Amino acid sequence: MKHYLYLILLFLFFTCSITCKGQKDTNSISYIKYGFSFGYCNGYCYFESKYDSLKIITIRKSHTVNEADKVDTSKIDPCIWTKLINSFNFKEFKMLPKTIGCPDCLDGGAEWIEIGTPNKSYKVEFDYGNNIEVFSGLLKLLSQKK
Repeated sequence: MKHYLYLILLFLFFTCSITCKGQKDTNSISYIKYGFSFGYCNGYCYFESKYDSLKIITIRKSHTVNEADKVDTSKIDPCIWTKLINSFNFKEFKMLPKTIGCPDCLDGGAEWIEIGTPNKSYKVEFDYGNNIEVFSGLLKLLSQKK
């Protein structure tokens, strides 16, 4: 009887170790933030949305004093979350510089994407409207959600 118990435990250990090694790095993604802003503009010139496996939080801010910030929270479809995290290569994203180009120079606007993990966040800021190849699929999905 002990022999069978050891075999079962060995099988379970072996199965778990194979499963864990096969996991993608993207499984460690806690959230994705996407945003854009313009330094010199009237009205709501700042937009940011934060996606996680359960919800989307959208924030709009105005440079005008008498316009209040707008915050919306909604549930996210699990299929959307899966599409987001599978639309780019996380290892390549982590290797990008923090700034690409000259974001918001001459009031051209700035965009950013931030990927959060339980231990660290990785943010890349770039010129508004610039298509960065490494995360172009992710950027396309996120910009459709504005």
